[in-house]
Amino acid sequence: MGKRGFPSSYTPQAIEAVAAQMSLGYSLEAAASLAGVGRTTLYRWLDEHPESRAVIQDAQSNALAWWESRARAAAEGEPGNSQIISLGVRNRARSPSGWHHGGETQRVEHTGADGGPIKVDERKVVIDVAALDADQREQLRALLLATQAPRQIEAQPAQDNEQDDDDDASAA
Repeated sequence: MGKRGFPSSYTPQAIEAVAAQMSLGYSLEAAASLAGVGRTTLYRWLDEHPESRAVIQDAQSNALAWWESRARAAAEGEPGNSQIISLGVRNRARSPSGWHHGGETQRVEHTGADGGPIKVDERKVVIDVAALDADQREQLRALLLATQAPRQIEAQPAQDNEQDDDDDASAA
């Protein structure tokens, strides 16, 4: 059974057109779109024509260099929007292609013994308060009170209002 769909319109010039757009700072996907090449078509071409990968890898470096040159120029006082430049530099690494199209991505999984789940021991600490000296008990008391402090702060204004009412009543 033969291939389905339209015949491929791959040419080295089509890859060069994508690379030219990337040299202007565009991501792989945006450059392909601007060059009139669909994303899935481009990825298929990269798989079918390994020689085109080197052209695209060089273009990816050029795209990053384009953004970095803008960042350097802005840092030296030339006009430019630093937020947009920062976004452009970061997006080169976040592109859907991940700069690793073509099998360069590595996946790592962690497992426990014999491929099972990783065992995590839960440890509970029991404090024998009777064995603590006075300073240690005071430190423990302060720690326990600190954990309840937000609740006490929320409740404090209501207690203050009641006390103020009591003060007003006794003054009358």
